[in-house]
Amino acid sequence: MTTLTTSAPLSSQTDGVSVQTDRLVLGLLLVAIGKLWLAPLFTGFWLDETGTYWTIARSFRETYARSLAWPAQPLLYSMMLWFMRHTGLPVELALRLPSVLAMLLGVFLLYRLGSHLFGREAALLATVAFACWEPVGFAAADARSYALGLLAVVAATLLLFHWFEEQQLGQALGYAAMAALALHMNYLYGTMLVAHLVYATLRVRAGARIRISHLLLALALLGLLLLPLAAHIRAMAASRLTHSFSGTPDWRDLFSWLAAPPVLGAAGAGLLAARLLRQGRKWSWHTAASSRWQLAACLALATPLVLFAMSTLTANKAFIGRYLLPSIPGIALLAGWVMAAAPVVARRIACVVMVSVAVATTQGGFRSAAHGGDWRAAIGEVNARVGTSATPVLVRSGFVESAFVDWNSSARNTPFFFAPLDIYPMAGELTRLPYRTSEAAFEYLENLAPDLERNESFLLLTSGDPSYEFWLQGRLEEKGFIRRRVRYIGESLRVVMFQKQQAPVLDHKGD
Repeated sequence: MTTLTTSAPLSSQTDGVSVQTDRLVLGLLLVAIGKLWLAPLFTGFWLDETGTYWTIARSFRETYARSLAWPAQPLLYSMMLWFMRHTGLPVELALRLPSVLAMLLGVFLLYRLGSHLFGREAALLATVAFACWEPVGFAAADARSYALGLLAVVAATLLLFHWFEEQQLGQALGYAAMAALALHMNYLYGTMLVAHLVYATLRVRAGARIRISHLLLALALLGLLLLPLAAHIRAMAASRLTHSFSGTPDWRDLFSWLAAPPVLGAAGAGLLAARLLRQGRKWSWHTAASSRWQLAACLALATPLVLFAMSTLTANKAFIGRYLLPSIPGIALLAGWVMAAAPVVARRIACVVMVSVAVATTQGGFRSAAHGGDWRAAIGEVNARVGTSATPVLVRSGFVESAFVDWNSSARNTPFFFAPLDIYPMAGELTRLPYRTSEAAFEYLENLAPDLERNESFLLLTSGDPSYEFWLQGRLEEKGFIRRRVRYIGESLRVVMFQKQQAPVLDHKGD
């Protein structure tokens, strides 16, 4: 029968078994960071990263204007990357470097926070769970603001903890600065404030006190630092529904996120293996004050619950991984606390399973370093097929904000809809298609069809919805065209060739 024991803080364990476990866990953490965070740094941009490049591609002054034209791109982040673009580094590396550095600092601060809450060993296990989480790995190698926002969330939480423990003004002001940074990186990361407010309320009700003067100064600094966001907030509010593309979540989605299947699955495998091997049955729980796990629980729950409510009760749908990132540190800390209590063999096996599954199931598995849909590879494939000819190339915009069909009207055309073409020039005779298919879009294609029929072949570069692909196949099949899917890039980005049967068959890679 499994026995439950209460032990001293795990940081006091200095036996050889504990040291060996720490080395194994640290080694696995480095493997996860190397494959999931660092390997994608030199690959081509995915769609939203090309939007980042479009925003900062011109002058510093125009960067401000473009951040308002595409308000999904935070203003402060755009200004930062404008300087990074001029470092002389390869553009993909230059624009992703702030994210990976921020996430590396974030995992260190998470370890510090976990050590204060649940002890050193639980903190180390929490960092592995954190590093293996797919949205974390994606954000770490992403030329977007999510990693810097997550760093600010962890830093603010750590400062809030110290503020309540030590009552220092510097901690209060530091907390305000980090909270403001989180909001500058993504407005939805303001859900962190809900977690912190609940935690602060619980602490005050339990008898904790903070100086009112410190609180007022912190609030004043927070408000002052958020003032520059006024113009950007107005631009975002005016177009908020155009940025919503996910569906309405249900209770299973909420449970799946909070249950953290990657962590639970790995922990379950470790416990099962330990039982089968008859290796250690004692659970050794780190004793922690209720305020410790309350902080982790508030951080884990606030963001999913708020975004779930918003996505089910309003037209703004935001229950997706990159917006749920602020909850992952809290879930990882609770997972580390539980795993640290398990038998040593179970902890080791759980970490091995967690890292192995994360690496094996990431896009490309053990060998590839692909990061999202690689537009550099996709456009390179198109250019290799087209060469110097005037072959028609149809490109579907991947941006959900794209809503118009008439791309030749300068009054209605928004350049970022085809941001990938700014950084990766495309050969051939280009025709732009909108993101959404509609009756008007198909009428637009019908008008293009006679020109397409006069060619021996043409290409379609698209992602996601296959409606354009199927419409072209059905419309032109009677004209002798056959569809050849040349190449998949990432999960959905693909190059498709339509070719007349009587024409010489070009080399291709599968249908």
